[in-house]
Amino acid sequence: MVRAMALAVGLLAVVGAAAAEDKKPDKDQLQGNWKVASVLAAGMEPQNKDEIVGMELKFKGSKVSGEPFEVEFKLDASKDPREIDFTILKSPNEGEKGKEVPGVYKLEGDKLTVHISYPGGPRPTDFECKQGTRTTLLVLERTKK
Repeated sequence: MVRAMALAVGLLAVVGAAAAEDKKPDKDQLQGNWKVASVLAAGMEPQNKDEIVGMELKFKGSKVSGEPFEVEFKLDASKDPREIDFTILKSPNEGEKGKEVPGVYKLEGDKLTVHISYPGGPRPTDFECKQGTRTTLLVLERTKK
């Protein structure tokens, strides 16, 4: 009986810790290292898919970096779907510096799905990347240390 009580208390502590993690603001939950698990561009796998899948990204503060780029991000978790806006700070294409990239995101534990438009384009409204659109759908997975 005592052993069962101890186990129950231990499980409640673990569940409580997980619930506290979910209560953290999304920006705090995003911090750390992520890896691109999949990518679709205009509803299809891009020709440079092998360069993108596996790319490591680091969320630190309000910035995301991953060679060869760096962006600043802002979140609006009050919207449905949740909105994310990127400002390009560093890019191989110098003409993109300072441009805004609108998107939506969903965060499910260690999985982050981001659907973005092109710089200056209209914000996607869902997580379906259709052929003929100028959007990109990325699925990221948190990397374990």
